[in-house]
Amino acid sequence: MNNNNQRGGFSQGMFIFLIIVSLLIPVVGIIAGAINFSKPGRRTQSIVLLAIGVVSLLIGGLLLWT
Repeated sequence: MNNNNQRGGFSQGMFIFLIIVSLLIPVVGIIAGAINFSKPGRRTQSIVLLAIGVVSLLIGGLLLWT
């Protein structure tokens, strides 16, 4: 039985889905990235989700203020 911490990365379809959702709803990317950051197989994907979430949040904030 696999330990939850030793799972591999997200499947390609799930990762693309999370990226698209993170662009539309940045908080989802930030939360998904933060939750999965401690899992070695998902660390790189988590960094990407965190980055996309933060950048989307900043762009959305800038668009609201201008």
